[in-house]
Amino acid sequence: LFCEPSNIPHLNTFEHSTGRRREGNIPHSCDFEEVRCTQLTMSFFDGLSDAEYPVVQNGKVIECMPDEFDGIECNTELRMMLLNEESEAYFVFDEKERNELMFLIFKCLVLGGGLCQYENEIQPYLDMTKSLYKDLVTVGKNKEGKIEILSQVFKVYPKDSDGETMFPESTDHHQNFCIAVIDPIKRHVHVLYNQWQSFW
Repeated sequence: LFCEPSNIPHLNTFEHSTGRRREGNIPHSCDFEEVRCTQLTMSFFDGLSDAEYPVVQNGKVIECMPDEFDGIECNTELRMMLLNEESEAYFVFDEKERNELMFLIFKCLVLGGGLCQYENEIQPYLDMTKSLYKDLVTVGKNKEGKIEILSQVFKVYPKDSDGETMFPESTDHHQNFCIAVIDPIKRHVHVLYNQWQSFW
């Protein structure tokens, strides 16, 4: 997929330094790691308000003393939970849950971009997460008649001939990722790609 020349123009990736669409460079190789995709309901996020250290109260995101991580302003317990491993709320989700596609979508939306206008209520984030997740994931019934997820999901790291990751250009930032969601029934792929760019 990522090493096929005819596919590259459709990925719409951009040079971080110039902001221009990436042209011409074809990945030499591609590393990947599997992303969990097992969640069927939004009850996955119940812990945001029900956990010992909640980050949401009565639908409102709880505010806190401001801090900064990777250039991202954190002045709510929600963003602290996502970024700060020393936050009391960090373990609302364990490491397996943090590698769920549903969590990664939610995290991307909550953290936003360099000029993001954050929400004070949790519901818009949950609604958008649900909408994107449903668009990306394929479900079906197994032999027992139960609904299960059929999609296969991977974080992808296309590399040039020198072994350097091409896009995202840096994998060190929380908001830099390229995720491929494979539909084995229709045999097509959704690509979810984000490249952080600071404007300050």
